[in-house]
Amino acid sequence: MDRARRIGIVPALEVALTVLATALTFYLGVRYDVVDALATFSSRIGFPVDVAEFGPGMLVLSCGLGFMAVRRWKEAVDGRRSLERARSVLADSESRYRSLVEVAPAPILLIDSSLRIIFANEAALRLVRAPDRASLESLPLTQIVHPDSVPRMKERTAALLSGERLPAEEIRLRRLDGTDVVVQLLSVPVTIDGSPAIQSVLLDITHLTEMADALQRACIDTVEAMARLAETRDPYTAGHQVRVSKIATAMAEHMGLPDASVQAVRIAGIVHDIGKVNIPVEILSKPGRLSDAEFALTQTHVERGYEILRPIEFPWPIADLVRQHHERLDGSGYPRGLIGDEMLLESRILAVADTIEAVASDRPYRAALGIDAALRVIRDGSGTIFDAACVEACEAVAPQILTRSAQG
Repeated sequence: MDRARRIGIVPALEVALTVLATALTFYLGVRYDVVDALATFSSRIGFPVDVAEFGPGMLVLSCGLGFMAVRRWKEAVDGRRSLERARSVLADSESRYRSLVEVAPAPILLIDSSLRIIFANEAALRLVRAPDRASLESLPLTQIVHPDSVPRMKERTAALLSGERLPAEEIRLRRLDGTDVVVQLLSVPVTIDGSPAIQSVLLDITHLTEMADALQRACIDTVEAMARLAETRDPYTAGHQVRVSKIATAMAEHMGLPDASVQAVRIAGIVHDIGKVNIPVEILSKPGRLSDAEFALTQTHVERGYEILRPIEFPWPIADLVRQHHERLDGSGYPRGLIGDEMLLESRILAVADTIEAVASDRPYRAALGIDAALRVIRDGSGTIFDAACVEACEAVAPQILTRSAQG
């Protein structure tokens, strides 16, 4: 018998059984239980009733009661069957889900609302180098997170437990054996036994970060090689670039800029005058005052530096920073006369660092004017030609750097 015939026959059998059970209930109820019970009850309370007087009405009542009882019984049976089927489907689904998660190549963790690990698949055990599941499950999540990443991890978990969805993020973990691993963390809020929880998939990107570090190191080496090239032509320029880089980096850190901005300032500072390689050494090292034509030629170094650096694919806007380091907030700078926020913040930092170092140090055409004179120059220009926040940061960090540099 095929499935289609079975589907059609089962309801017919249920109807037949229901009619049969109703008829049986009607017969038994009328013939025995209902009639006798009513007669007995009426006699006991002192109001004898002749049940026969009810006639067909009693038969209809008995039939209805019997039918309702059978119908309720059938509904209860159907309900139990539906519940059992739902439980079976749920159990099968859970079994398939667990099987898939167990063999998944990506590490997967489940974290409850108290931030404890309640499940880890085999890939997760290998990632954190746990000897077995018992050694990892029930541990606080923070126990496998690098201390530097713990604050951010707590922020993420709090947001996820509140139902918020977050993008993937790079997090550093601390394995159970004490070694570190960098992962790309993708987490979603879930519900387990009626309570909020978090399911996380972890992708080991340690090798990618190592490659990125190697590329960044190559970029830095390239920049430093350029700075050494400038030093062979003009010792003043090379020493000046190194000192400007130190001052600008310290300023960016003092201002609380992101690591990427601090690194951009440091690299741009090292090569901000690289365009001077195209300017004759006789002009760069001329002891006297430059003519208007010579000064105009020296001003071209920012555009020349931009042209040299633009083809290099730095992870930071180095070429733009070099191009803007002689711009001023009021538009009096060069080469493009930028005004205010048209200058990158990192360029505003470089402009202040470049000025204070140039004034405080020896130049081919004059002796050093000293730190105090250099501080007066940037203070006088604060809020007009120089960014006030940059001037404040420079005042906080530059004197110590310049003093150490002067002492050798």
